[in-house]
This record gives sequence, structure tokens and C-alpha cells, in this order.
Amino acid sequence: MRGKKGFQFTLMMYFCLLSMQVLAADAASTSVEGKGDSLWYRIFKGFTLSPGISVKSPTFELETKADGYSGRITASPGSLGFDLDLALRGFDIPGTVFGLTLFSHSASFYTYKQFDDNPDDSTMKDVGTKVTGWYSYLVPAVYYIKRENNRIFRLGGGIGYGALSYNGNLVLTDDGILPASPTRTAVSGVAEAAWAYMVFYDIDFANSWRLRVFIGGPRSNDKDYRVQLDEFNIALSRRFTLIH
Repeated sequence: MRGKKGFQFTLMMYFCLLSMQVLAADAASTSVEGKGDSLWYRIFKGFTLSPGISVKSPTFELETKADGYSGRITASPGSLGFDLDLALRGFDIPGTVFGLTLFSHSASFYTYKQFDDNPDDSTMKDVGTKVTGWYSYLVPAVYYIKRENNRIFRLGGGIGYGALSYNGNLVLTDDGILPASPTRTAVSGVAEAAWAYMVFYDIDFANSWRLRVFIGGPRSNDKDYRVQLDEFNIALSRRFTLIH
């Protein structure tokens, strides 16, 4: 999926999920006098905002289309960060252990150790390069759900639409091997991602806290650059239900 088609796909999945939530509310006859009869209330009931702190390991990669030169940079495992998640109320498919939801994730990233693919000394090196920025994505997701001892477990994933902003510098090479005297090249941009992915494992506790382990990120592939960000993340967040 390229950028426009990826966005259209995400919107289509978004409205499918909203329709399922409305139909489920009608089938369960949950409307009450006043706000319960409102279409928007039934759609967004259970909408949650989850700010939290995380331990993350991001990896940023950029390749130029003109000459095929590329660079890949990361950070030391265990970097701390702040995350913000938005999600619709999950729709559990009746008679199954599966469900659907729409998930939005936003975070900043900071990378400063560049990969060196030298076969004699393959490692991550601090050569003065750095790329920072932010990313966000909107992903319709399918999950497996299990309830046990006042906790809810979910394992799932999905693909959708994302965006990525980055700024910094990289050593760009044609073979991934850093030269003895590397030349740093400035890189920056705002990428409309062709698609984004996420695979997650959640534990929801009765006191509204959530532990989430996931890997995901956006990708962009335009006429000048191929850009991608992958982030492994362990996050502890507090869920706030905006519409009860």
C-alpha cells in the first residue's frame, strides 16, 4: 500500500469498526434515555487515552534512491521515553476469543549509535551521528483475548497508516561498513508513511493500569528516500476512559 491507498485502507477499516460497535450496541439494546440514544455516544463510548512511560529500543534507517547509499542507527537498549496511546473500545467478536479495535500510538525517538556491518567488527558505534524525531500511526488491529483473575490479556496486531518526522545526520554507505574517517550527511524530512505495523501483548489490570509489550513503526517509500523506523517498546500506562 502506498501513502494514499494506505490512508484509504485505514479509514475503511476505521468505519467498519465503528459500524460494528453501533450494531453491537443496538443488538445488546444498551441505549438509555438521553445520551444512550445518541449515535456518537454509542460509537465513542469506552474511548480511552493512555499516557505512560516506556523502556524502548528504536532503530531508524534511511536509503537514498539516487545511489542506494544507506545508514542505520539505533540507541542503547533501555532508553526511557513518554508514550501516548488512543484507542476505541474493543469489539469482542461474539462466540469467539477474538476481537477488533482501532489503535493510535505517538512517541518521540532519539538514536545515536550507528550500525557498522564490517564482518570483522560488526557492532554499533558512536561516530557523532544522531537522528531524532517523532512518529505516529493509526492501526486497525485484530487480537486474541483472555480474561483471568481480574486481568485481561490481549495478543494482536495490525497494519495501517502512519507519519514520521526526523532530523539529524548519518554516515551513508553502499555496503553498511563505516569508513575509518566517516563523513556525516545531514538528513531531515516529514515522511508520509505508506504503511505502519504493530504487534502487541497487553495486560490490563483492574485498577486501570496497563502493561504493553510491542514492536511497530511506520515506513515511507517515496521517489527520493526509503525511510523506516522500528521500535521495541515495554510501556506502563494509565488508562483514562474519556466517554463513559
